[in-house]
Amino acid sequence: MSYKIYYWLLFACILQSLSCTSSPDKQKRPGICISFDDQYVKEWYSLTPLLKKNKAKVTFFVTKFDSLDYKEIELLRKLENEGHEIGSHGNMHVISGKYIKQYSWQDYIDNEIIANKIAMKAKGFEPVSFAYPYGAKYYLTDYFISNHHGAIRSDVAVNNERDLTLIDDIYYDFDGDFTFYSIGFDKVYHLTQKMVEQAMARAAKNNEILFLHG
Repeated sequence: MSYKIYYWLLFACILQSLSCTSSPDKQKRPGICISFDDQYVKEWYSLTPLLKKNKAKVTFFVTKFDSLDYKEIELLRKLENEGHEIGSHGNMHVISGKYIKQYSWQDYIDNEIIANKIAMKAKGFEPVSFAYPYGAKYYLTDYFISNHHGAIRSDVAVNNERDLTLIDDIYYDFDGDFTFYSIGFDKVYHLTQKMVEQAMARAAKNNEILFLHG
């Protein structure tokens, strides 16, 4: 893996883990939606003992699905069978706005969104959720992608105050909007345990879902 995960950050004081296609509207309980991006399938699968121990279900967003080998696909299938969600992270892993300006809207939808969905469906996966590569949404991309995926996740940066409780976008408040924002918790983001504990306290107090990704 190209970066290390804060394991203490991932599971310390978890309130309730939800995959991104759970139905928080019906549950209306505070929790954490945890997801992982890219193609680290073997590393993801190595987390299963920890996930089982904590009764956590997470979402794995896979990019360039066609390039996965047979073993990686079987590991994804095992993850799905254990109750985790397998979502799409794009076929080319491009920055949406840059690609659309260079080519076209249709090329982006066909080559980034539909192509990865088709590749996944060919192997028996039905990706309901989509996460933007680099978190980079663009003008109207949510609208067009919503024709192919029911939930869409983007990213936000840590604010200057380094206070996650002030970043309203990373909390879902059961308003029925399934376009979400998440904040990264890999070491590169330099979050502290205190920052995350404060964010979880806000989610618990306000009956919200906190979004974190690695």
